Amino acid sequence: MIMTPKAGSSGLLITLLYFVHLQVSAGPLVSPGSFTVPFHLIAKLIIVEATVDDHTGLFILDTGTEELILNAAHVNRPTGGRTIRDVGGHSAKLKTGYFSFSLGKINIKQKRAFLADLRHLERNRNIHILGLIGYSILEDYEIVLDYTAKKLTFFELDRKGNRLTASSGQREPSHIIPFKLKGHFPCFDIRIGGESFFVALDTGAGLNVLDARVRERIACSADGKRANIKGISRQQIQTVTLLMDGFQIEEVPYPSMLTIFKSLDRLNEFITGRDIDGLLGYEFLHHYRTALNYRKKELSVFGEEPVLARLKKE
Repeated sequence: MIMTPKAGSSGLLITLLYFVHLQVSAGPLVSPGSFTVPFHLIAKLIIVEATVDDHTGLFILDTGTEELILNAAHVNRPTGGRTIRDVGGHSAKLKTGYFSFSLGKINIKQKRAFLADLRHLERNRNIHILGLIGYSILEDYEIVLDYTAKKLTFFELDRKGNRLTASSGQREPSHIIPFKLKGHFPCFDIRIGGESFFVALDTGAGLNVLDARVRERIACSADGKRANIKGISRQQIQTVTLLMDGFQIEEVPYPSMLTIFKSLDRLNEFITGRDIDGLLGYEFLHHYRTALNYRKKELSVFGEEPVLARLKKE
């Protein structure tokens, strides 16, 4: 799901020519059972280079999206249709087709993809977005998200979710949090200001979103900046961001985060069992390296890093 603060155009063009030719920087050695993919942040979204059929271009890594979604403005070879829904509760009927797809060492000859007009996501960013990479591409891997190094590391897994090979020189996570898979959303408990909430992880969320019904349980201060929520449909929601303190997952504290409140009732209609209280995206993920393992249903946090050391001194 794509949720971004209102974006300007400054500084977004300078990365494109560089990004297309970007090489993986030096770091921990990567074993044959894993590979790295560089990314760039644009409007707080992870942008990677991938290929669909004979089109190579920029994709948004969006764990809040279930399928591979292609921009119909640049790719158009549909064969069918299906209705999907975004975080704002807006629905769109999308055409479908089967395409070859590759990202790093991921090579799929026939992958079902949905086609949507994503030009509204391209505006004010001065880039062509070829599509969104969702859960159906990522579910067979453990993915390490490193916002500091701006790279993703994909580990191939056995049937039980164990890495086929280990990465040399990489630290073990400080905390491993089990999650429940609600549809395609990894969901887990987190504490905010001493209260417990059940939240979902969404790399396509530039801001954290909490359900309006929990607003009175949390103390926060107004940030006063306007934000737009944009999804698969062209509709957008305008709101105001709040600056929230007191986020903590197990013993790992997090700095203040920009958050908005809106009703998640429509989203919860499509999630069986316990309702989610919110979605955590960039504002949560960029502070520490984090790994998602869909097969084991585990979220790993590498908390013993500079951010944690700084917070302990405050």
